[in-house]
Amino acid sequence: LQWAPPAVSFETKRSGESLSEAILQLDIWALAQVKKLTELLSLAGRPSTPIPALPLVIIQGEDWTVRFLEINVEQKQATLWSKITFADTTEHRGVYQAVTGLQALLKWAAEEYRAWFVENIIRPLSQRVRDG
Repeated sequence: LQWAPPAVSFETKRSGESLSEAILQLDIWALAQVKKLTELLSLAGRPSTPIPALPLVIIQGEDWTVRFLEINVEQKQATLWSKITFADTTEHRGVYQAVTGLQALLKWAAEEYRAWFVENIIRPLSQRVRDG
């Protein structure tokens, strides 16, 4: 996890279980991830580099929602955007919506987040190791 932190965080709950617990758990994970990314950016010599908004997915029973945590590194401020429902898997159409949403998140993680991570953390840290 140190060198390949998760791009998307997920929390699952059964229908009727505490949504506030799921939100709290995701918030804790996301803030820990931001702390780690901030540390790595500092080590890489890029402390003011913006961190991409992090998707936080909650699956509660058949309801699939995503929220985004946006970090302003310079102001040390976090904004948690309201949830967006992207699937309700009680019907077939909702299952397809869930799969489509997951595919979109996977594409973002593989293409955009990974490129950001390599460019801003992996390459600079690798260069520092090579330079001694």
